[in-house]
Amino acid sequence: MGSLSEVPRFYHTYTGPSKEPVASQMGKICLAVAACALALVAGTSGTHTSLWTSTATTRAPTMATPAGLSAVAGSIRPTGHTAAAAPQPAPFVGPASGPHRSPATPFSTASAPSAAQWAWVAGLACWSAALAAAALWGRRQPQVAMMAYAGEKAAGYGASHTSFYTSATAKDSYATLDEILNAKMADEGVRVVTRQVLDACVKITEALRVNLVTVADAQNSVFGDVQLGVDVIADDLMWGMARSSSLVREAASEEEPVMVETNPYGRFTICWDPLDGSSIVDNNWAVGTIVGVWDKSTGMLGATGRDQVTSIVVLYGPRTTALVACDDGVYEFTCGEGNKWFASREKIQIKQESKVFSPANLRACQEDQGYANLVNYWKQNKYTLRYTGGLVPDVYQCFTKEMGVFSNPTSKASPAKLRVAFEVAPFALLVEKAGGKTSDAVTGGSCLDIRINGVDQRTAGCFGSANEVDRFNQMVLGGSAGSAPSYAGASETDEQRRARLIRANQQYAASLGAAPAPAPTPAPAAPQAGGVESDEQRRARLIQANQQYAASLGAAPAPAPAAAPAPSYAAAAESDEERRARLIQANQQYAASLGAAPAPAPAAAAAPSYAGAAESDEERRARLIRQQQEYARSLGH
Repeated sequence: MGSLSEVPRFYHTYTGPSKEPVASQMGKICLAVAACALALVAGTSGTHTSLWTSTATTRAPTMATPAGLSAVAGSIRPTGHTAAAAPQPAPFVGPASGPHRSPATPFSTASAPSAAQWAWVAGLACWSAALAAAALWGRRQPQVAMMAYAGEKAAGYGASHTSFYTSATAKDSYATLDEILNAKMADEGVRVVTRQVLDACVKITEALRVNLVTVADAQNSVFGDVQLGVDVIADDLMWGMARSSSLVREAASEEEPVMVETNPYGRFTICWDPLDGSSIVDNNWAVGTIVGVWDKSTGMLGATGRDQVTSIVVLYGPRTTALVACDDGVYEFTCGEGNKWFASREKIQIKQESKVFSPANLRACQEDQGYANLVNYWKQNKYTLRYTGGLVPDVYQCFTKEMGVFSNPTSKASPAKLRVAFEVAPFALLVEKAGGKTSDAVTGGSCLDIRINGVDQRTAGCFGSANEVDRFNQMVLGGSAGSAPSYAGASETDEQRRARLIRANQQYAASLGAAPAPAPTPAPAAPQAGGVESDEQRRARLIQANQQYAASLGAAPAPAPAAAPAPSYAAAAESDEERRARLIQANQQYAASLGAAPAPAPAAAAAPSYAGAAESDEERRARLIRQQQEYARSLGH
């Protein structure tokens, strides 16, 4: 694979003293020593010869005296000008009569330097040699010396030892965007749409440089958020890209979450947040663009984050950089001279351990003691806080620092607000491709497994270093995080089960953006069938309900214990009509708890029969799955 012929200019870094050849430096030192020695020999008082003095005596007049000037002036030839010519030095000549040297005979004799003068010259030469050797050693050892100095100070030099600076080092050359995409993206269509997105982000970069942050004239946000002028500009640029691309089939923007067909013959569905971080852009803090791309074979609605063919996150700061999900990992590109992208980091890996944390939604600590305990753990263990309030810079640092954790849980008063399609799914793909981990902050499962049933579907979330996400699941969600909820624990009392089910209901409702139903009066968590239902039958029914509920959340249900009998949804004393009425009532209550209108009561013929005499287990399973999906659609989820 080829590479750029030269390093971008702003990537040149200080690498030590001058690279000028040592011989040249030593030559300059020797010249300086020679000049000093000459001056010493020539200028020290004694019996030596000065250029403008007589050999007869050391007190002879120089050319500075009137007599000397007169003598020299007399020796200058006429020039034809009326003004006298400036006095010029004349070569020394031999002795003449009289006490002064005459400029008539050549200079011939001079006394030798004294022993003291030679001692001075020898001392200067030794000192110069020592300086030259020191300069040569310093040229070869700048990094070692600087590192030793830093090591001496690191233990107590302010707080600098807790700041995680970049580990990137300058390289002689950097691969271009095209070189990386051609080698690391097998699908040509994905390569093309990636370039188109990055081209649009270059235009957003230029727009941010020249436009003031002001409130937009027209407010079109369906969420009631205040739209800024730069929001509208960024969104328009992304829509311009989508509509002009022959590859984009349909698109949706976080500013107006409606799926719009842009080209019926296109291939990809793309969703974007044009300028994430509008609330901090007026501070001139870093903001970004988030883009997810799905193939038409899955589309976005009904798909998950795992179905993305790529995702792109662009960060606008002092530089403009982009994270791109390629076939073999995550690459960072920097927008350089001439708005050309080059690969500044390749195959980024997020470490499992981290000492950097970014806690969002801290208001939830007032209600969620688990989250409060987690934040205290990070502080007590001297983690470094890096939080701006912008999703892009706060998660992006996991890639540049190669560690970190971003957490955004949900609570009753502070519900989740991260958008699955526009924010969570694209970032989750990048994080997990780089070796990190994600949590939906409700079940503890991966954010990539959240099924997207609505364009504006919301969720909580946690992203970053794997061990820190596991810690979040354990401390905030409890020991059962990461697996399907167990609604029938063997050692769980009825009151404990009721409390757990109420909490799960509230978290699930919050993840859907709905107000959770108030806690019901003490009653069995699951609808009880008939008074003649045995404990074993109730246990089996609750296990089945757990499995169905876990499936509705997109999580793998826990396998039913081997000892459990087949589910019995109808007690012996309950008629078909009574069972139908009970199930309809349960449906209405569940829909009301989610803040949704209950589905109309089905016709009698469509009433679920959970114990059909002629129905096999496989047929019943298929029917229950189908009814579950229809019911979820009836609720709009």
